[in-house]
Amino acid sequence: MSRRRGQLDGFLDAGSELHGDLRFRDTFRVEGKISGRVISEGELHVGEGGFVEAEVEVARLFVAGRLKGGVTASERIVIAPGGRLEGDIKTPCLLLEEGSIFEGYCQMSNDSAAESRPASVTRLR
Repeated sequence: MSRRRGQLDGFLDAGSELHGDLRFRDTFRVEGKISGRVISEGELHVGEGGFVEAEVEVARLFVAGRLKGGVTASERIVIAPGGRLEGDIKTPCLLLEEGSIFEGYCQMSNDSAAESRPASVTRLR
């Protein structure tokens, strides 16, 4: 079976909760609640009704709901209007849309060699 990038692997609907580790391949959308750890080389969407309280390691993250925890995104993080991210993040690209909230530290780097260099850390409120 051939899979396209961005193909939805799963969906956690409102009223549903998941506790533990979540792993997926391409795209996962959350409208319910996840607590634990999320790991993927794909994209995590936290919808307007979604709440994620976890350590997150993904390529791309889109937050329209609420995420509380540390995030490492290898490509980008987007926080939409009404979205809230509370925690320290590491990503090469961060987009905060008007009306979004980010509380934490942000470390931005374009290459993996940055781990061996002192990092530029900025506090955003």
